[in-house]
Amino acid sequence: MKQKILLGVLALVFFVGIIILLRNRSQTKTASPTVSDNFPSSAPTVRTETGFKDYTDPAGFKFSYPAEITVAAKNISDDTVYSQLDIKSQEASGSISLKAVASSLAKIDDYFASKKTSSFFGGVKKLKLADIDARQYQINNQLITVALDQGVMFTITTEYPTDKKDYWKKINDGIISSFAFVEPTVNTSAAGGSSSDESGDVVFEGEEIVE
Repeated sequence: MKQKILLGVLALVFFVGIIILLRNRSQTKTASPTVSDNFPSSAPTVRTETGFKDYTDPAGFKFSYPAEITVAAKNISDDTVYSQLDIKSQEASGSISLKAVASSLAKIDDYFASKKTSSFFGGVKKLKLADIDARQYQINNQLITVALDQGVMFTITTEYPTDKKDYWKKINDGIISSFAFVEPTVNTSAAGGSSSDESGDVVFEGEEIVE
């Protein structure tokens, strides 16, 4: 009888030992790796998009555009015109005009007070330009986006032939989605800007008189 009890105790001890051994091995395999304090908690933001460039305007805004696009900044002798850009492509006919001009409107919806919105294809769409309210509508082969910020009216007019609509709409959407406000330079009444690329894709055109 004593021999059976002894064998039972030994078997129990052996069984418990096996369980402890297996548990220790499991904890060793699943242990978290040591993280060194020498590394920063977050990596710096890096621009990863390829084939895109950034344009920064002295009037206080910037946006991104594809590499095949050229941005022509016009010099306007009108103090109410803060910026006027002509955006064209080397691959397709059509263009985008971006203007920033002084406005006396109180809110963006006042822009449509004198316009026949019934002629707009698809009505008026609400969206955002950076962090301000914007409106977008279409007339024939023109897609027009307007936004108002502290007395400045931003107008983005995308004009395209029918067979290039998708191409220009994609570029238009990219400019709007990447549009952001920055600190303006001292001379905000003179149109003209700079690009992050040194290939000379930003063209400065001669002075244009606005009557």
